Amino acid sequence: PFTFDDQGNMYVNVGAPSNACQEQDRQEGSPGQDPCPILERFGGIWRFDAETPNQTQSEDGHRFATGIRNAVAIQWSPFSKKLYVLQHGRDMLHNWYPETYSDELPAEEFFLVEDGDNFGWPYCIYDQNQSKKVLSPEYGGDGKEQGRCADMKDPIMAFPGHYAPNDLMFYRGEQFPQKYRKG
Repeated sequence: PFTFDDQGNMYVNVGAPSNACQEQDRQEGSPGQDPCPILERFGGIWRFDAETPNQTQSEDGHRFATGIRNAVAIQWSPFSKKLYVLQHGRDMLHNWYPETYSDELPAEEFFLVEDGDNFGWPYCIYDQNQSKKVLSPEYGGDGKEQGRCADMKDPIMAFPGHYAPNDLMFYRGEQFPQKYRKG
């Protein structure tokens, strides 16, 4: 997914090829890598010049935000002049830790993204029932402890896990009632 702002920039999601940056990906009981080497090139939003051809991520891209596992929906708001994304959360929590995590965790997060933001993946998950980010179990989390996640940016809205919101748009029309306009 990608989108354009009104200043000549293109924003590109570079999803993570991992669930939780474990030493052995998607293996129950495998600890998380700390620091997570995947974050060097994945798990965030990169900004590029929309008019320049043949750019590369490492040479021309600017890491706009990090800690986003996979932003399946990304949209520039023509009204607020800001970037918004929807992230699909990681998998396997309920399968591996049923005594701690429900099947509706972690949340699918809706972010307002600003330059330099860190949303915490893979170290953190958002628990919509507690309205806070908590440490992922692969990084020592117990479903309650925040640790370093207290310093990560929270979503502006959260959906229960596996609801999988896949797209985003800002309403520009006038057919619907006023409360829907510019939303």
